[in-house]
Amino acid sequence: MTTQSLGCFWATPPSSIAVDKALRGGGVGSVLMDSFEERARASGSTAISLDVSASNEEAIRFYKRRGMAIESQWPRRLPIPGLRFYRMTKTL
Repeated sequence: MTTQSLGCFWATPPSSIAVDKALRGGGVGSVLMDSFEERARASGSTAISLDVSASNEEAIRFYKRRGMAIESQWPRRLPIPGLRFYRMTKTL
């Protein structure tokens, strides 16, 4: 599989990219993901990946509904004991 990076965003905790709870279920996350996937395809990418906190079950369910799968689990190098992340991927 050939992959191409479109960019990287690092947020310092507690900052993160998220849809406000009041707006969840209204399609905002799907619009964001559709846009990201469209841009990735247009650039010639054949897959996308993201990292999500292993404890964020709501986000993991959302990404799985979008066709993403957990590829690996790894500890994030942050000073927070027990903080783990999943790498999720999707073939485009």
